[in-house]
Amino acid sequence: MTASASRRRFLVAASATSAMLSTGLPLTARAQSSIALRISSSLTADQNSAHNIWYQRFASNLKSAAGSRIATDFFPNSQLGKEADVVQQVKVGSIDVMLTGSSIWATVTPEFGMLDLGYVFDSYAHMAKALDGGVGANLAEILRKRTGCTVMGWGSHFAARSVYTKAPVTSLADPSNPAAPEPSVSLPPSTLFGSASS
Repeated sequence: MTASASRRRFLVAASATSAMLSTGLPLTARAQSSIALRISSSLTADQNSAHNIWYQRFASNLKSAAGSRIATDFFPNSQLGKEADVVQQVKVGSIDVMLTGSSIWATVTPEFGMLDLGYVFDSYAHMAKALDGGVGANLAEILRKRTGCTVMGWGSHFAARSVYTKAPVTSLADPSNPAAPEPSVSLPPSTLFGSASS
């Protein structure tokens, strides 16, 4: 038997086996395997990280609801790439969930940029009311239509932000001071994105 005939027979047998396993066997005959969700975050995995705290609660709730049928693999600290790269991976389904701010998604859905405009929201409660009152659903639908990705939920970041300047800071109240706090720095929502293809 020639090498090409052997390869051809192997490919035919492998294709038939794959087809049978994917569609032909009843569910009870198939091996029970767990699904593993790949979850990406650009933040650290410590007790001061909003993403890590969310992930710990999510993993615990998922385990209570699904047992070992669904596992999670958490990749903090941008282990799976820069946020722009992770957006692309979520779009094609190689990453299942991305924990991120909304601004990175404005690169593919410009309407998301409105969430980062300064002074749009005057409090976390105001932001939550707007997102839960229809704005969030409208943005999620725009994103789904353009990218195939799904907004799984909205949340808020918490943590200090560092601002560096060469000019001395004499008053935080001075609006011309580059270190003056603005709502747009602390209030953009954190968003959970999932791939619709997974």
